[in-house]
Amino acid sequence: MSPDVHGKKRALITSGAGQDGWYLVEQLMSRGYDVAAHSRHHVEPGVHGGRAIWHIGDLADDVFLGELLTTCAPGEIYNLTAVSRPALSWDHPIGTARLNALAQQRMCEFIRRNVPTCRLFQASSSEILRNSARRHSGAPGSIGPNLLSSIREKPSKFTDHNMSVDVRCERT
Repeated sequence: MSPDVHGKKRALITSGAGQDGWYLVEQLMSRGYDVAAHSRHHVEPGVHGGRAIWHIGDLADDVFLGELLTTCAPGEIYNLTAVSRPALSWDHPIGTARLNALAQQRMCEFIRRNVPTCRLFQASSSEILRNSARRHSGAPGSIGPNLLSSIREKPSKFTDHNMSVDVRCERT
């Protein structure tokens, strides 16, 4: 299926049932997009007026991710998926890396091989940037609580950010 169906743009939103994803689904549909949304958990079929197509599964599962990208054939991917709770990332470091970094790498590879015109929008964290603690705190050199609580997540977010930059630079 073409990323441009009947003159409409087609988008895939990962973690579409989350707060940011929920609003993004609405925003893109209001702009005339055909929207496919992903969730790890069941979503009632009638949400968003039944206009979004929901795909339920685990993005860390290579087979599911491949089928999702092939079936949806998006022209744009909005990857909002990430383990964002520090306690969960400490308890499951390998799962966090698989979801936060490797799933995104597989998306980049799918785009590169199959749909080089597809655009990827990667959600990330301001904490991967230098001096983020100083921006959030009045005391010079102090470390904010958010930076300390997300030490485990930071490497995989940094990795997915850099992969997105590398793919963007390679394509231009």
